[in-house]
Amino acid sequence: MVTNRIGELIATARQGRGWSFGEVSRLLGAVSAKQISRLSLRLVQIERERAAERKLVRKAAGLLGLDLDLVDKLLDADCAEELRAWNEWADEIVRPTLHAKAIPGFWVCLQVPESMVTEDECIEFARDQSQRFEQVVLGLSRRASIVFSRGQLVNRVQAMPGRLAMSVIKIGRSLVQFEASE
Repeated sequence: MVTNRIGELIATARQGRGWSFGEVSRLLGAVSAKQISRLSLRLVQIERERAAERKLVRKAAGLLGLDLDLVDKLLDADCAEELRAWNEWADEIVRPTLHAKAIPGFWVCLQVPESMVTEDECIEFARDQSQRFEQVVLGLSRRASIVFSRGQLVNRVQAMPGRLAMSVIKIGRSLVQFEASE
């Protein structure tokens, strides 16, 4: 289980001083009510969820008088644990998924036949389906997906932490992720 050691450390120091999230936000430089609110929400997320913003964590830790070397070590340990957990999740075997663009703006999920067990069979099936549809996205695993358009391979996507995993497609300027598995 991934723990939030940084969040606990910051919460203990903040509460020990009797400071609210708003007070910490003001001391960190937020001036307007909107800025204070936004920064307070980010601080709540750091304390309760995960320390995603290294720069803000270090700034808050410095304000609270925490040992920055310890904070850096904890941040590094959290990053390593997060990466280990992500790799464990990404390495789980999932059934390949296939999504096809039936008409502009409308995608359907197609079943990859159970009889297809090799990657090459799934890729050939996706290529064949892309003859019927404008575009298809084959999610081979949680790490790799392949995009075909009119029978031609147009993109290979390799997932990594912080980058969309599984079947993704670019629609306009946005990346859209399809459901990977049950």
